[in-house]
Amino acid sequence: MSEKAEKKSEKKDNKGWIAAAIVGGVVAVAAIVGVVIGVTSGGEKEPEYSKKTETYVAKNEKRGSEVSFEFAAEELGYEAKDYTNGIEFTNPEDKSSIRIRVYDEYYKNLIKDEDAFSTKSFRDYVKGEFAGHEGYKIVKFGSLASSIEMALVLDMYDSSKSRVDGVAIQIVQSPMQPREEEFNSEKFFESEDFQHLLKTLKLKVNEAEE
Repeated sequence: MSEKAEKKSEKKDNKGWIAAAIVGGVVAVAAIVGVVIGVTSGGEKEPEYSKKTETYVAKNEKRGSEVSFEFAAEELGYEAKDYTNGIEFTNPEDKSSIRIRVYDEYYKNLIKDEDAFSTKSFRDYVKGEFAGHEGYKIVKFGSLASSIEMALVLDMYDSSKSRVDGVAIQIVQSPMQPREEEFNSEKFFESEDFQHLLKTLKLKVNEAEE
């Protein structure tokens, strides 16, 4: 082989090596970017709820239905007591209360439409999904206090009659609360404490034997 031919061959080899190195570098960078994207987008986990919870059960004796849920009542300063077909939590400090009742009801009676409420007393109606359950939420307001009213469908057990098992929940702010112990029902609804309660709702039905 002539000297010129050898130099041309050497240049081709060098160009091929450089091209391979560039391609390899691009692939490596793409792989790193892919890993980073995978970690930041698909790898994130929802932080675990850190407060100590107790499991409570609200019952509807007539239907034989029970709804269990987790709530950090003691840590948040709430005391639990029986309520009609449910449980009421009251806070002696800020006088707020959370009421949870279990229903066996026609769908339209449990999940109310917006026109069922007076615009003079209610606002911010929302109908949709809450913690995986169909339902509605609305704010009842007044000059001294406000409250949240909501209801959720946990099971449509008789579709022909549109009968459902569900819960109705109220978050009530007391107009008698001391100002230094301010409680805001809307902020509490958005809190991780209440959202954890919603996420842990579980229905069990022990139907009476005929």
